[in-house]
Amino acid sequence: MSCLFQLLSTNLFFGTWRLFDPAYGGPLSCIERARSAKRMPSVVGMALFLLGLSIVQGALATNYERPVITPEGIFEWNIESRKTYDDPFSEVEVDVVFTKAGESWRVPAFWRGGTRWTVRFAPPASGTYSYFVESTDLSNPDLNGHKNEIGLTGYSGANPLLKHGMLRVTKSGRSFEYADGTPFFWLGDTWWTGLSDRLSWDGFQKMASDRRDKDLP
Repeated sequence: MSCLFQLLSTNLFFGTWRLFDPAYGGPLSCIERARSAKRMPSVVGMALFLLGLSIVQGALATNYERPVITPEGIFEWNIESRKTYDDPFSEVEVDVVFTKAGESWRVPAFWRGGTRWTVRFAPPASGTYSYFVESTDLSNPDLNGHKNEIGLTGYSGANPLLKHGMLRVTKSGRSFEYADGTPFFWLGDTWWTGLSDRLSWDGFQKMASDRRDKDLP
């Protein structure tokens, strides 16, 4: 292995053609041949360099899926761990940290079964976000690091629950509003008898029709 390393490092760009020349032989070791090879540019050397680079990148890469942006503008990313845990739900916590323009958001990833965790992030504004993974298991390289960037945009559809932005508390602290200042007010009721035998099927249909006619959520 050391011989191969020296051969590649010495002849990465120079003289690789001569090492494959049948007429170039003799009792010299591979290192001596590498050192004595004529130093001239080699297309084969460049090809070997690119091949080695791709192998290294493949060895360092994990089986991460590319992040998906949903129609609602939600960032979703599945993170695979090659390390297994007896109780992954309790043994390790995984977060993804998003940053933009000096602000940061730490979003917990949820265990999705097996060796997979998933994170979802709703960007508060359009722009380019940097993100990286952090976990309580610092010995697991799959669950730490892997910094990247992605461009995210807000929701642009007509859904009244999404088109005004994220919810926030008003300055008065007494109510809610959307990011664009639109008041948020929902009115609904709870069917306390809905999961008991005190509500018949006919009664359920009557209550559902009544709420539908009143345009209640």
